[in-house]
Amino acid sequence: MKYDKKTVKAFILNYYKTTNNHNECDEDTTLDDFFSVNNQVETVPIDDNHIEDSIFYNELEMLVEQVATDKEFCIFWLLAEGKTYQEIGRIFEVSAERVRQILDNVLDKLG
Repeated sequence: MKYDKKTVKAFILNYYKTTNNHNECDEDTTLDDFFSVNNQVETVPIDDNHIEDSIFYNELEMLVEQVATDKEFCIFWLLAEGKTYQEIGRIFEVSAERVRQILDNVLDKLG
């Protein structure tokens, strides 16, 4: 499958805006809580506004994992999580421009 490099790059750099990680539950759960059948469970509606984005991201992630090195995959993943070129550059001790070049290289492998 062929991918438009510019479109995929924009998608990756903006994907984190479509994910909502604020509904995570960090409550301490005990065995009593787990086996309690009398309590009503709070229902949370499923947000299906970005299903196509999630499917496309999963497809991209699978393809990148097949063609990229570990470093390239980590950079792809961090960018999709909303990290900037500068932040990733500090992690890998390279310049922001080098991070951009690595992403472009990964996208070339997909095309």
